[in-house]
Amino acid sequence: MNKTIDKQEIVFDIIKYLTTNDTAVEFNELIKEDSKDLDKLHKLCEKPLRTMPEVEESDYEEIFKTLDKWLFSYYILDDLIDDESISDIKCKDENTITFKRYGKRYKSDLKFKDKQDYERFIRSVATKNKRNLSANEAIQHFSDVTTSPKFRLRFNLTTSVNVNRRPLLHIRKIPKKKYTLEDLVHASPEPMMSEEVKEILKAEYLNGKGMLIVGKGSAGKSTLMNALIEETPKDEDILCIQETDELFINDHPGFYSQAIQESMGEGTIEYTHRDLCTNGLLLDVDRIIIGETKGAEASALFQASHTGYFVMTSLHATSATQAFSKYIENIKLASDYTEESLLRMLAWDYSCIVFLKDFKVKEIAFVKGFDSEKNEVIYDIKRF
Repeated sequence: MNKTIDKQEIVFDIIKYLTTNDTAVEFNELIKEDSKDLDKLHKLCEKPLRTMPEVEESDYEEIFKTLDKWLFSYYILDDLIDDESISDIKCKDENTITFKRYGKRYKSDLKFKDKQDYERFIRSVATKNKRNLSANEAIQHFSDVTTSPKFRLRFNLTTSVNVNRRPLLHIRKIPKKKYTLEDLVHASPEPMMSEEVKEILKAEYLNGKGMLIVGKGSAGKSTLMNALIEETPKDEDILCIQETDELFINDHPGFYSQAIQESMGEGTIEYTHRDLCTNGLLLDVDRIIIGETKGAEASALFQASHTGYFVMTSLHATSATQAFSKYIENIKLASDYTEESLLRMLAWDYSCIVFLKDFKVKEIAFVKGFDSEKNEVIYDIKRF
């Protein structure tokens, strides 16, 4: 290897050349996930390489390895992505990469070469996932379900809104091999629940009126919801609405998953949680599941639960008994119901609220009714 060349810079120049010349169409076809013809790709790269006097033919192999890593994986983050004990990865700048392992945060020893290296990486993430890094799209959510053989990757990317003027990238990893409820009973290093709790939750999902799964971020809400939906009887239809492809089911003929479509510029069509949930009321399904409720979509979900659908969703809340208050805040963004009437109706619509913390079930609040004199929901709470 010629010691004077910068492989990352060479790769960046190659990609720039191949995407701005008459090779663009062929190049784009070659990097599709279902068409990784590396021999053709490398052959295509030889044309711009031959225009670079600092590159010798003996350098090609190492350059191609670096190119493949850029195009088909996530560069220096690959080992963190592959590590099954890590749930979240966050890049703040070229020197700060952190990760979460079993609910605890750690700073990685990994670093990008410099600011330019970090910014090129962010551009490669955006390009790979067909995203535009314009100032009008400073906050983006997207997912990659193909690159990692082990995980579905959910991305949150913010750019020009950050004070330090560096892009902030957060990656949430969702295992492709789903946890079952039984797996969560025996999870390592600590189980999410006991055998007793597993049976309670399974019975509530199958026979209850509706469930709320609550806790802060990374508490295990999506993991639990993913395990619960696997229990759905084959003769029931489920509509699952989410931002990214996070909730899924292995083998069920009546599972329908829909993702919101955010506006990506002027004139772009947008379909929100609320749009999809409202449309879901016309689809003749038995269960409606929203990955996370955090806005006006709660009013449409409320209509679903109050017209007989089994509804399950997650909310950010600090306890099981805070869940209805948070839910009502969201419903009132798009309705004129009073808080009392909403509490009364929610107490009828939902039979179980599960609170998780640090990947453990901490509380289950069984909804037993509504006390009209005190204007409050009656709970039977079990703590673990």
